[in-house]
Amino acid sequence: MGVDPDARDLEAVHPASLITPVVMLVIWLLLYSTFKSVRLSLLIFLAVPVAASGGILAPALSHLTWSLLMLRYLPPLFPAPRRPGITRD
Repeated sequence: MGVDPDARDLEAVHPASLITPVVMLVIWLLLYSTFKSVRLSLLIFLAVPVAASGGILAPALSHLTWSLLMLRYLPPLFPAPRRPGITRD
């Protein structure tokens, strides 16, 4: 009688699959407009997820227990967006 939960999940995936590439393109365009270089903007655009994955992979490989405090101090460990000239502190 009710709505199938799997159908609701599929309905939620559709808008996310549309908006994600658009948002990523806008972020890259902002980087390109800032640095006026395709190479540099792609380097920064790809360095952020790579740095983030390393910041998450290292504690997981060290068998550390995840806590709110650890999650609070995780973003400053990402080196790429914290370099001078990319973002301001």
